[in-house]
Amino acid sequence: MSDFRAVATVTAALQRLLQGPVGADVPGAQVWTDRPDIRHADGPSGPGANIYLYQVSPDPALRNVDLPTRGPDGRVTQRPQAALTLYYLFSFYGDDSEMEPQRVLGTTVRTLHARPLVTRALIQAVTDAAAHDQPVHPDLAESDLAEQADLVRVTPLGLNLEELSKLWSVFFQVPYALSVAYQASVVLIEEPVTTAAARPVITPDLTVGVLNRPRILRVDKADRTPIHATDTVTIHGERLLGEGAVVRLAGQPVLTATAAPQEITVDLSTVDGLRPGGVPVQVVHGALAERSNVASFVLHPTVDTATAAGGTLTVGADLTVGARQRVAIALLDPASGQRTHLLTVPPRDADTDQLATPTTGVAPGQYAVQLFIDGADSQPDGPVVTL
Repeated sequence: MSDFRAVATVTAALQRLLQGPVGADVPGAQVWTDRPDIRHADGPSGPGANIYLYQVSPDPALRNVDLPTRGPDGRVTQRPQAALTLYYLFSFYGDDSEMEPQRVLGTTVRTLHARPLVTRALIQAVTDAAAHDQPVHPDLAESDLAEQADLVRVTPLGLNLEELSKLWSVFFQVPYALSVAYQASVVLIEEPVTTAAARPVITPDLTVGVLNRPRILRVDKADRTPIHATDTVTIHGERLLGEGAVVRLAGQPVLTATAAPQEITVDLSTVDGLRPGGVPVQVVHGALAERSNVASFVLHPTVDTATAAGGTLTVGADLTVGARQRVAIALLDPASGQRTHLLTVPPRDADTDQLATPTTGVAPGQYAVQLFIDGADSQPDGPVVTL
């Protein structure tokens, strides 16, 4: 990174970069680093280009990369750094009848387009000149901008006439001169503080293994019928069997009935806590704990009981239903199986397997009961209830 001299070093580097080409293309031309109003007040001094840093702003991409800079105990773990973007106004002077400002502009644009980087060699030339017997910018002799990891890049800014007019208006009674704007980024300035040494490794923990990531293709039953809590499901895939293989259903590890590289079976009756609806499945194995993709299957509920009393229908399910799961109860004609009513179960305060809903507006009679929970339905041949 670099110290407080970095901004000035970029300006001096641009001056040095342009001085040779400008002087060669337009004899007698120079490159200055003055304010435009000072350049105007001094009067004509031959052709040339003036470099003026008119704005500095935090770089949006790197402004927070060093946070946090202190550890929990308050020790500095990383040097705080400010990431800056510099905005320059290049104005051009000379005899307009000889088109000297335009010629200097052409040289400047050509040079910055061909050499848009403030290279380490250019920075070294600036610091060498500052330490010379006849120094140029002597205060920059100790600049360490060359140690910055990323080189500063100079790119043109497309200011329109209104933006350029506003920029020149800050210089009181200074006539406009032919000019262009460029930005230089990124400049990183560090606070010169001593950082705490990283804690040593006490016990190295290195795990080496062969990459063998499992892949699940599908999850189903052998007969491809709807899956219920008493069934055995088969996980089909590739590279399913590995060291310490674990199958996770809904995030919890479960016991497997059988295991092979392409098939793993799980008896759902041995798994506690499953909810009706979509059940995510994942296989994890190997020394590197490689995880498969997440597949899923639909776990269908079964209606165990159905009772009606006091205008309320209560249905008992074989699985616990989450408080936030969406539940509906369908009433079917026992003879034809046609749905006659669909009752929405009100929100519950807690997980339960007893689902109650009012039967307001339902005609008295006998109905078969079917459950719908988060898209998973029970068999339509459920218990018959008399309302």
